[in-house]
Order: sequence, then structure tokens, then C-alpha cells
Amino acid sequence: MQRSIAFVLFLLALDSCIERAELPSDQENRVDIVVDGVITNDPGPYTVKLSRTIQVGSTLGGLTISNAKITLRSDAGESEQVFETRLPGTYQTSASGIRGVIGRSYWLEIQLPDGRKFESLPDQMLPVGRIDSLYHKFETFVADNGSKSYGFRIFVNAETNPEETYTRWRFDGVYAVTTIPKLHPDAPPNNPCPTRPLPCSGWQILNGQLVSLGPCTCCECWANQFESKPTVRENNGSKVIGLQVGFVPVNYYTFQDKYRVTVTQMSLSKKAFEYWKTVKDQKDGAVSLFQPAFGKTESNIFKRENTGKIV
Repeated sequence: MQRSIAFVLFLLALDSCIERAELPSDQENRVDIVVDGVITNDPGPYTVKLSRTIQVGSTLGGLTISNAKITLRSDAGESEQVFETRLPGTYQTSASGIRGVIGRSYWLEIQLPDGRKFESLPDQMLPVGRIDSLYHKFETFVADNGSKSYGFRIFVNAETNPEETYTRWRFDGVYAVTTIPKLHPDAPPNNPCPTRPLPCSGWQILNGQLVSLGPCTCCECWANQFESKPTVRENNGSKVIGLQVGFVPVNYYTFQDKYRVTVTQMSLSKKAFEYWKTVKDQKDGAVSLFQPAFGKTESNIFKRENTGKIV
């Protein structure tokens, strides 16, 4: 509440407001794809997701890109085509295909359905340290209006490898949720029945009656919680103690049954570290009135012209 009042007074004193600035951009040469993928020294399959960028402030999610041709290559002469799964825009290697080896370099070659070609710079897989312990701390948060919320802060103690200059810790959460798909609220037209069960519920409306036709295949679901921002660090040779890597809210959905946290420690090249550090800074600055300019987040993905030139 105090922050809101101070914010309003600040605007009145300046007699001004914040307006959206539309800056000109080179639409034709803009690299308008998002490539989300990682390869590790654990067995595959490895996943690559393709989507299109959206404007800042848009309420639309990223639009997935299907029917692309993706090839994973290594400096050892290995190559493997990455095929699209049943999920649009999600591609995977074979479980028995290329496996990451420390010391080798890997890169992606991508051809979109419209013929445009993109390629990532070769990135070397570096040795990584280990997580010594993973623990949580329960906290209660009290809002200005007196309402309370609860959650667990997730911390790690870890060691980094002497050759590991840059490190990222990735947080993933998954929890069980019980649903009631037979009460799906989408009513069919001109039907007095207030619900239309989802087919996976095992229930169907026959002659205006709700009838069970078989077992429910979607009543027990697993939902994912992904990190709100990346956790990265430039190492100085010391151990990592009490580093917060995630937060688990306690609410009706997350703890209906059980919750599992997975934290992965990954070594990064300098280029990859600078990318994730920029993403983190933007996430941190987004909650401030004086947030830094977004600017351009440097990537290791480049457009390749038909001449072979990288632009």
C-alpha cells in the first residue's frame, strides 16, 4: 500500500505519466524465432522447442513453429536429425542417438518451413561440479491488507569444478492434481444439460443423462512449475552456500497430494552465461519503476543466408 501511494504522489509531482514508446525496427532482418534447447552429458533424448517472438506487452503466448528441419551436430563429426513430437513445436532426439561428451562442441542447424535457415554457434560442453545438498525453508507472507500466503524457498549448497567459470542452476517443480473432467463447464448448444464431459473423463451425455462409459484417463494429472527466472553465477572458486534457486507456493493446487523439486547444476560458456544473466537482470528489473531498458538480448542463434553468410 505504501509503495502504491508513493508511486501516485511521484506521478502527480512530475505532472507526467509513463507512455509506451514504439521504436522503429528492421522487421525484414529481425530474427523472430525462439530456440529453447539443451544438451547434457546425461543420456538423451534431448528436447528443442521452437516458437515465434511476440511484442513486449502482448497477452499472447509464443506461437509454436511446426514442420521445421533441425539437425544436431558435434565437432566429432556426429549428426542427428531432431524430429517433432506429438506436441507442436517440440522436437526430440532419439534416446539412442547423440549423447553429450565433456570437451566436445555442439550446435544446431535449423531450417524453417518458409525456407529460412538458422544456426547456433558451436558451444563447448564443460565439466561441472555437484550439488551437495538441497533444502527448503517455510515462510509466511503477510500482505498490507492482513491476508497471508505461504511458501517454501528452495536452497542449494554446491561445489563448482575448477574449470567451471560460469554455472546455472535450473529449478523444475512437478505436483499431482486431481481433476473432475466430467464436470467440464462447456455446455453444447441447445442442450439443457449444464455440462459436457471431456472424452477422457469416461462419461458422456446420452439422451440428456450423464452416463459412465469407462474409466477416467485424465483425472490424475501432473502439473509443472518452472523457474520464474534463471539462477546463474560467475564462480570465484569458493563453495556455494545457501543459494536460493526457486520458490514453491503453498496453495490448494500445489499440495493436493505431493510435490517434487528437481534442481540441475549446469556449467555454461561465457556466451551462454551472458545470455542468461541478461534474462535474469530483465526479470529482476521488471518489478521496478526504474527498470533498465530491455535492449537486445544477445543470442548464439544466427540467420544464415543462402550464400552461407551469417547475418
